[in-house]
Amino acid sequence: MKTKFGEIKFAFLDCSGVISDDRRPVFRCSQLIAESKGNTLSTNFENAFARDKTFDDFLREQGIELDELSDRQAIFRKYYELACAEGIVPTIIPGIIPFLISIREKGVPMIVISAHLQEFIEREIESYHITSFFKELKGGTGEEKALVLKKSCRELKIDPCEAIFFGDMIFDVRSGKEAGVKTVAVTTGYHTKEMLRKENPDVLASSLVDAYNQLEIK
Repeated sequence: MKTKFGEIKFAFLDCSGVISDDRRPVFRCSQLIAESKGNTLSTNFENAFARDKTFDDFLREQGIELDELSDRQAIFRKYYELACAEGIVPTIIPGIIPFLISIREKGVPMIVISAHLQEFIEREIESYHITSFFKELKGGTGEEKALVLKKSCRELKIDPCEAIFFGDMIFDVRSGKEAGVKTVAVTTGYHTKEMLRKENPDVLASSLVDAYNQLEIK
């Protein structure tokens, strides 16, 4: 598809905060983890994610030091499932389906690249009935997103500058820039507009629909 940046042959999308709004179950998961250590979160939902911290940073703040990725994922899995069992579940972000339809009509394949656990990505994408839009769903393996983006471009035999990555966190913008792909930051997820603007993404948008319009897709 033709955009103001030139020809784009492939689109990568983060899941959390771009396709799926899982902030409330993640926040509840964090509360439960803190409570398991006899702690209380020092923030409310509105302010919980407006900081330059990862889940591993959060675990360390709770006194949980785990070297193995599988152990850290097991903790997240356990408490995320408990949050969902309480009825605090992720929801599809408004406007995603028209966006996906428009991108597919332009003949651009799409892949989800996320740090979220593979099983949760698959479950959430399936529950929204949008699995068929994606060529592949790539969940968290502990590998840096920049490396996943680079590998994916090599596997697809495309130049990184011919790909675009839609994310909602400063880490997504940084990963996209490191990989050499075009970056779109949307404010529907975890990080604020101010945080994202400082990373200087190629496009800063209020939603995927807004991003589509700003890209001047033809």
